[in-house]
Amino acid sequence: MYKDSRKMFLIFLYFFCFSVGASLSYTFFALITEFPSMILIFLSFCYLLFSFIVVFIHLTKFNYFLKFFLSFIIFEFLLIDIVLLYIFFSKINFSEVNILLIIIPNSIFYIFMFSISEIIYIRFRKLDLVIENESMFENRSKYIQWVNDEYGERTDKIEPKWFLAIGLNVFLALLFFSFLAVAKNEKNSLYISIFLLIFFFSFIGIYLILFQYSTIMKWNFLGFKIKDEVLKNWNKLIKSFMFILGLAVFIPSNYVIFKIEFLKDFLKSLFPVFFEISEKPVERETEEIITYSEGVSSNFESIYSIVKKIIFYVLIVYLLLAFVGGILKLIYKKKIPFWAKFFIFFYENLIGILIKIKEFVLLLISSLMEAFFSKKEEREKEKLSRHFYNLFGNYKKLPTEKQREIETMVKEFVRLIQVASRFVLPYVFYYGPKEYMDKVSEKVKNAEGEIRDVVSIFNESRYSLHLLSEEKKILFRRQIDIIIDKITRLF
Repeated sequence: MYKDSRKMFLIFLYFFCFSVGASLSYTFFALITEFPSMILIFLSFCYLLFSFIVVFIHLTKFNYFLKFFLSFIIFEFLLIDIVLLYIFFSKINFSEVNILLIIIPNSIFYIFMFSISEIIYIRFRKLDLVIENESMFENRSKYIQWVNDEYGERTDKIEPKWFLAIGLNVFLALLFFSFLAVAKNEKNSLYISIFLLIFFFSFIGIYLILFQYSTIMKWNFLGFKIKDEVLKNWNKLIKSFMFILGLAVFIPSNYVIFKIEFLKDFLKSLFPVFFEISEKPVERETEEIITYSEGVSSNFESIYSIVKKIIFYVLIVYLLLAFVGGILKLIYKKKIPFWAKFFIFFYENLIGILIKIKEFVLLLISSLMEAFFSKKEEREKEKLSRHFYNLFGNYKKLPTEKQREIETMVKEFVRLIQVASRFVLPYVFYYGPKEYMDKVSEKVKNAEGEIRDVVSIFNESRYSLHLLSEEKKILFRRQIDIIIDKITRLF
């Protein structure tokens, strides 16, 4: 059921690792040199291979230290071989200092890349295992109890806020080093832009998959059942969104958002030795770049106009063939001649494309509606929580352990109220806890005993200052799970 989600996550994780490693490697050598030499640029793109090793090692069942040791040994072996082969074929003499200057920083970057990706993979895999094991439980209440035991009150590990913190911090660090590298030499902007675009692409992709899993987890907690069609449509939406986002990479970069001369001058004033650049070679290179750019610009415009005309004529021919095919399909409804199938093929193909576009638009609209209603549910949940906290008075003045107990009681009771409001009877704020649950028990008669236990424990926590026993806390949560299970099965 979650096969496509896992595949997409691994693909996004692969590009995430590549962008982080390549960005760090390139910006480091761009800062210690004016413009990295070919071997240094090549090593940055070698992270395409190194990232594959990282993802492959993550898929093994070894423990963390064994994974790290094996992947690091393979990385060092490949890195040294690549450097030595380059020296051999290019016939360039490298000193031992230069070789160490290449190997040591890249090793550090690899360790950082592996550590970050391991954290992301472990947390994703834990979510994946919890959701995957749902089919192993015949009793839904036991499954929910097991999930509670796995995560407890640590909902921050379920929601992808932790990934936002990791991704944004890494992005800010990469952005800082990228600004320094571009300020030193504007020619570095090409490679840095590629790496940062890939990072942004993979960051959004991983976040969407983690958000999907966390939402499914929360639905499971509320007792909802997720159909295969919902997950398939969700994955289609992610693929379509990422495809559209990926097209941004091919947008021409011949425009300027802001000029960096002021940034370069400011950084030179802070690091005069670090950013020392000879002016004459730069002027000569600038003239050559301008001449080259003019030639490329004129060639690009002529090629672009030819391609645009070809696409226009192909589209006209395609529409004419589809129009003829539509007419022939109306004429030959039963027995279609062989020659007419050629035209009808274009007609059916065009109709299929239009249907897919329609489905995508409807899917996008439904997803936006779901997002709107999910926010509405979150607001209703907050209102319910505030309402029940008010029943406990100024509980913030109570001891810390009692506060935690009350927060647990309210959280679990709100979860029950949400499910009961959805399936049995809408909750109105003038209802007391016992009054509302009595009305629910009239509708769900096979849960009267569990409802009685839940109300009793809730009121005991509400009207007493002593702490509830662990047995009662466990019973409270278990009985709520059973009630939710019975409600969802009944309705």
